[in-house]
Amino acid sequence: MNRDVIAGSLTLAVGVATLLLVARLPASAGGTAGAAYFPKLVAYGVLATGAFIGAQGLRTPVKMVAWSWRPLSALVLGVLAFGVLIEHAGLVLASGCCAFVGSLAAPFPGWKQRGVTILFICVLAVVIFKYFLGLNISVWPTWTS
Repeated sequence: MNRDVIAGSLTLAVGVATLLLVARLPASAGGTAGAAYFPKLVAYGVLATGAFIGAQGLRTPVKMVAWSWRPLSALVLGVLAFGVLIEHAGLVLASGCCAFVGSLAAPFPGWKQRGVTILFICVLAVVIFKYFLGLNISVWPTWTS
């Protein structure tokens, strides 16, 4: 089994799970789109994408390459760190910690480039979430105010 078949199968599973989760929502309300309309539309798109990826994998046999735990664990831990820190540590520290832990997934040429990337991600997160989207998120830790 190659990576495209596995990726297609996982994508199909996400699509099926989404359809099961939105099954209880009303489909339509008096001729207008109900609460389940858009989630079902997205789920069908995910199912079609998974079927396409899986079919491509079945058509072209490619051996799976070996993979490492480091990138997977760094990305998962980075997202978890953001989720844990965002409420009390603020957007800057949460996104900086997420970027730092996530940057450990692949070795950068040096710490200088890693620092510049983390700084860029922090500034970008503040600009997007605070100013463009106008979300009510504290930028700095709650203990500083």
